[in-house]
Amino acid sequence: MNRSAANTVAVAAAVTLAVLLGSAVAPAHAAAVTRQSASEKMALDAVSGALKKAEEAESLFGQQKWADALAAFDEADKQFDRAFKRFPQTENFGATIGPREFPAARKYGFVITENARFAFQRYGTIFANNVLVVPVAGGNVSVSDLRKTWRDMRRVALVFSGKAVPFNGNGTDEPNEVDVKDFVQNPFGVAADIELPVPDDQWEGVVALLRRCALMVEAALAADPKLAGETVGDGNGHLAPGADAKKKVLALLAEAEAEYKPAETRLAAEVPANVQNDLNRVLGDLNLVLERVNNGSYYDVGDAGLVGGHGRAAYLANARKIYGEMYAKEAKTLPADVLKPLTDKIAEINAVIDRKAPGYTFEAKVPAPAGIAATVKAAVAKHYAGAQIARVALDGAAWNTYRTDLGVITGRGRDGRILFKMPGEKWSRSLLFTYIADYVGGGKYSSSGRVGLGNVTRFESGK
Repeated sequence: MNRSAANTVAVAAAVTLAVLLGSAVAPAHAAAVTRQSASEKMALDAVSGALKKAEEAESLFGQQKWADALAAFDEADKQFDRAFKRFPQTENFGATIGPREFPAARKYGFVITENARFAFQRYGTIFANNVLVVPVAGGNVSVSDLRKTWRDMRRVALVFSGKAVPFNGNGTDEPNEVDVKDFVQNPFGVAADIELPVPDDQWEGVVALLRRCALMVEAALAADPKLAGETVGDGNGHLAPGADAKKKVLALLAEAEAEYKPAETRLAAEVPANVQNDLNRVLGDLNLVLERVNNGSYYDVGDAGLVGGHGRAAYLANARKIYGEMYAKEAKTLPADVLKPLTDKIAEINAVIDRKAPGYTFEAKVPAPAGIAATVKAAVAKHYAGAQIARVALDGAAWNTYRTDLGVITGRGRDGRILFKMPGEKWSRSLLFTYIADYVGGGKYSSSGRVGLGNVTRFESGK
């Protein structure tokens, strides 16, 4: 569909509708719908109403008001059905949900984060295709997938309400047909596969999976108390009365719940992998700077700005912004000292610079002619705003002639250095440059040349 990003609408408190544009989702806005046809607005309103009713059902589910939840889910499903039939485009609608919305669906493993996906795939394969996976920090899902989630939750409310009917065996898919015994056997099978403890990053998924299993067993035994004494199988040849199957699931859940909170606290304190990787990369670069500072070598001009001070505030502010976004994707709070490894390393480098810089004097001794000096100063002013230029000098008196591989003269140049100081920096910088004059023929060269500034520098005394 070719729709503008304006085709969005806020619905209720939890989800925001967005029209899918191919594989992309239009940005969610809590603004009024604009530039729409009457049909488009009716379509959005129809799905909005269905989502609002489904949210109501989800809330009732969390309160364990099973009959009320069942009625609300049924009404929501009717509204979805009418919307999809009347406005086929609504099946392409997406919904943006936040990180803490649909708490009941999240608690019982109907909506899970990407972190929990592994546990469902490893231990709960029977449910793995019947969960809605969303980013930790929230994100976009399809309305069609949300509807499937509500239907899965409805089945539990149906069993709890005692309104489920046995399968009739004629191959039809009736919404009220449920094999209640499977509500015990399937969780029993999941419990048989889980071996505790698990790594910290798996507890979230294991707990959500076991909560779902426990809820299903409770629903089955409430709907058909005879199952407590009836033998059920876990799919691996293990048999037990329904009551014992329930005990196994609840025992595993109790053990997992006890481990989950401490594990969650430990994970929350961990630096996200992409943040740690970037910190390691920058620290690696700074360690190279430290090595070069120690042996008196020149180092990258960008690193000089970070270490010396000019540009440091902007760099660190941008790093904090990027790291903040990375933390937010994992629903974590950015620590105030997240940049401390960098600032500590910068302080270590500056301590060495303070010892070394006083011993370095400007190495270029041949004064640059006025024309070359003016061109160099203009280039420095362009690339280093606010630079206070002290000296421009050449490394030698001779010109270097440049030729092609075939020996054709293309120009000549002279290498030199600029001594300048940037605002907010303690020491002066020595920067390499090359002045180039193009060959114009007849043994002559252009009277005006161009300057190539080097990409390495060093902090010096300024003398």
